[in-house]
Amino acid sequence: MLTRAQVAARLGISLAEVKRRERVGLITPATVNEKGWHLYSVDQLEEVRNCTTSANRLKRLADRDSAAYSGEEAAHVFAALDEHASLKDCVKKFALHPAVVEAIAGAWARLDNGLFVSGAVMQEVNLQPLEGTFPITTDGELLEVMKSAAKDLCTRCERKPRALCTRCAAETRRSADGI
Repeated sequence: MLTRAQVAARLGISLAEVKRRERVGLITPATVNEKGWHLYSVDQLEEVRNCTTSANRLKRLADRDSAAYSGEEAAHVFAALDEHASLKDCVKKFALHPAVVEAIAGAWARLDNGLFVSGAVMQEVNLQPLEGTFPITTDGELLEVMKSAAKDLCTRCERKPRALCTRCAAETRRSADGI
């Protein structure tokens, strides 16, 4: 059996990192002895090593680093997205972490001069006080709402939204006051 410190040394990570992974539930010791030491079997080293790889991969994804996924993974997801598969379907079919699939989908959209909008962002968009079809579920509906919003411009300068933008309202007030 290996102690936390021995696991950390073998994997080249800090003892604090081993403890953190235990705390958040990424790894579980094989046993805790009578002295309270968390002990791991040699077989568990691979589990901890995989956890290390996953953590590093997720960090690279957060940094939008394409090294976070392979070309083969990208090719599979690109082909599925070209066939209109959902991101959930890609996760299930290719057994990839959802963050990996989202990153690949973002690259796929950018390469096609498009934009990938996450579900969380779409929820926020759907809560905005805009006219159109809600909830927005297709790119066509999004375009319809954006065109409708573009029509709602300042009646004076025709650049900013609202009936009269703040700048034009201030200028109108000043001219009405004779300033």
